Amino acid sequence: ADVNVYVTELVAQKGKGKIQEAKISFVAEKTVAAKIVAHVEWSEIFKKSGSDNPTAKLLSKLGGVGSTIEVKLESGSAKGKAYARVIEVKINGISLPEGLIGRLLQYVGEKQRPAMDFSRLFPLPYGIQKVEIHKGSVTIH
Repeated sequence: ADVNVYVTELVAQKGKGKIQEAKISFVAEKTVAAKIVAHVEWSEIFKKSGSDNPTAKLLSKLGGVGSTIEVKLESGSAKGKAYARVIEVKINGISLPEGLIGRLLQYVGEKQRPAMDFSRLFPLPYGIQKVEIHKGSVTIH
């Protein structure tokens, strides 16, 4: 519950009005689930994906709409570095195919300052050395 208090405050500070709600849960060993309610410009993300995928075509035509995004990912860390591997993404209850998950992660990574490549290890902030995720809890070292 304490993590979601922090997330709520972070959303209020940095969400820029696009994110209405974000909740995080620790569902299993090394597995995190997030549910985000946000206004998303899907056309900006998927229009140039070059995909013939019907889901990408539909999302690219939606423009900006309120959406519920559910993400499940596996994460691990050691020695101040971490990885995050997305297991599943659902938009308004519809699962995204792997190729579109890749495009979404690329877009999100490019928007970070500094930019992030989710396919590589990344440094943990604030001198954190390790984050252990357990069902229902997280421990930060």
